[in-house]
Amino acid sequence: MRPVAHVLLSIATIVSSSCARVTPFTVSVRGPATSCSIAVAGRTMTNDALMAVARSKAGKGRHARIKADMSAPSYRCLGPAIYTLQMAGFTNIETVAAPPATHR
Repeated sequence: MRPVAHVLLSIATIVSSSCARVTPFTVSVRGPATSCSIAVAGRTMTNDALMAVARSKAGKGRHARIKADMSAPSYRCLGPAIYTLQMAGFTNIETVAAPPATHR
């Protein structure tokens, strides 16, 4: 039989390794619907380039985050980014949009 402390340590190790935080793959979407841009780590890219980068970053348990840096997020900009990330293998994609600036 195994000592109780050894079994508890084994269970704690398994639980902590499976609950480890994985940094999200972050994509920035900027601009109006007529001229939006997609950037990863400050580098502007096309949807094809995003697909290539995202495929290499998608993995089990990793999620993607789209930061919409625009006053009125357009689905013409967000839609293709979401679709590309899904096709690259991400199953969990969150969208974060800053509220528009208020003028006083």
